[in-house]
Amino acid sequence: MCHDPIPVQVARKEFMCIRRVIESLPADTDGISQRVVNERNTRGNYPALETINANAPMIIDKKSYLHVEQSCSRWPHRSTEGTWIWPPDSDKLNVLLAVTGSVAAIKTPELVAKLIEANYNIQVVATTISLQFFKRDDLSVPVFTDENEWTTWSKRGDKVLHIELRNWADILLIAPLSANTLAKLAYGMADNLVTTIARAWWWVSENQRSGDLLKPVYFAPSMNTGMWEHPFTSEQINRLTGKLRWTCIPPITKVLMCGEYGNGAMAEPKDIVDFIRNRSLLREGS
Repeated sequence: MCHDPIPVQVARKEFMCIRRVIESLPADTDGISQRVVNERNTRGNYPALETINANAPMIIDKKSYLHVEQSCSRWPHRSTEGTWIWPPDSDKLNVLLAVTGSVAAIKTPELVAKLIEANYNIQVVATTISLQFFKRDDLSVPVFTDENEWTTWSKRGDKVLHIELRNWADILLIAPLSANTLAKLAYGMADNLVTTIARAWWWVSENQRSGDLLKPVYFAPSMNTGMWEHPFTSEQINRLTGKLRWTCIPPITKVLMCGEYGNGAMAEPKDIVDFIRNRSLLREGS
């Protein structure tokens, strides 16, 4: 049985905000909900509103009464049953963009736009400090923070966000990578959502012939020249590129935000995307 239809509302960015809510669906049923309802302004009756393309085909999930449209710009969803509902598989590669607390995080909207133009599915995880440099509402893709990790799990058996994000991603891109987070990653710290995902990432090569990771990790350092030239930096990068087989996208030389001229600036968003695309083509051809 479905709820009675409620008028559909037009949401931000000219998408329709709609929900298909089913109270019960037999386990052997492949049927589709007949009713389209919108989110009420109360948290009690329906899960939180997501921004969805109303014209996309619906996904049928027999394990949950919550059904949503395919082309959703705010994946994933958390159902009232405490499980995450993820976007459907597609021919696009899934890129998980991890943003850390460097001033280069101001380029996050541009980097996201370039990744979308390159035909990638994108989700973003951001450290608390990185949000000082961009507004999450300026992005048309999901943005996850520590709060999502620590407050959404409620009971044994619930899916864990950092594992779900890791499993969803085909590529992990850490850009910008600050000196602070570089040091954390090099020595295995897992004190926020970004570092926890990185610590949980597959590090043993599944392609012993070429030494490539099945799901690659790329990182684009961004820091002051003094930090970049510090001996600890090369030591820590070597730990990531050597033992873990991650790939460094080298910084560039320019006038830095502090006014000094030198090496350490994050590569330009277009160059980062081109780097990943070229590497992906090489992997496919090997």
